[in-house]
Amino acid sequence: METHLERIESLERWQAWADAGVERFIRVRHGEHHEVLLSRWDVHTMLESATEAVFSSPGTGGRTTYVRGFSLSRGHDGSRPVEILVQKPACAGEWIQELIALGETGREKFFQVGSWIVRVGPPDYYAHIVASTDESDAGKYRAGGDTYKAMYESSSGCKDKTGVLIGFLQGEPLLGTPPEMARLAVAMCVSEAARNHRTWGINLMLLDLLRGNAVPGGFGAVIQNEMHPMSKGGTYQPGKVGMKGGRKSRETWAHETGTTMLWLTQFAGVSATMEDGGGRRWRDPVKGEAYRGVVRGRLTGELVARLRKVGWGWE
Repeated sequence: METHLERIESLERWQAWADAGVERFIRVRHGEHHEVLLSRWDVHTMLESATEAVFSSPGTGGRTTYVRGFSLSRGHDGSRPVEILVQKPACAGEWIQELIALGETGREKFFQVGSWIVRVGPPDYYAHIVASTDESDAGKYRAGGDTYKAMYESSSGCKDKTGVLIGFLQGEPLLGTPPEMARLAVAMCVSEAARNHRTWGINLMLLDLLRGNAVPGGFGAVIQNEMHPMSKGGTYQPGKVGMKGGRKSRETWAHETGTTMLWLTQFAGVSATMEDGGGRRWRDPVKGEAYRGVVRGRLTGELVARLRKVGWGWE
């Protein structure tokens, strides 16, 4: 049986390279009289342009608050509480500023999901649980595997994983969240988006698709079927963060452009069909750039609008 990831990848099985033989395109219609032929490279360029637009401001970070927690650090007396400065962005603008600041300052920051405090910072910018606001939880925590699948499998007690992600992004971390689900939420929404800014938009689009029941198998399929770009690793360029931190590999493009096109067809009034392009050129043969057009501009605008909003519904 075809997985949902395979269905997504079938949307982008057109050639991305000029010398790859017969070129395949996706014919996109937006509105009654507007259409364009797009390659995978074109769709990736739209995502990259939208990401650059929303991440163009200097990073100063979001709101913060002091939280009384119990450290999990070795050598620390876990029975004594410590005060930790926790970042609490609650809207897209604050989150984007926070993600920029993580890469620009090179300092560690802390985020709360439920009772768990999660650290993100150099050198790996990954998510590590360091404390809990609940003393008994702090004493019982044992770290699991570092992969998305390992964290997902250790979160079987969490009944609404999508809700945990949304609550976290909106500044309302859900109480009772299992520790590895808390870690997974921060890994997806903070670590990967700070390391590779394009992941910010991919996360929001995947959440929309999950809430719209457009992903058979739900959140489990996103992780187990490797729909998310980082489900098996690969989008992060080691040693780099931000706009320069994302690899431009064939596999990365397959995930990012597939999710982008699926979202556009579901939420932006787009219809799309695959076809062979024959001898058509899909980019300017002199500048090596995607052709600019009305439809591409409109679709990029739809992506920019989505990346600037954290909420339950598409507006």
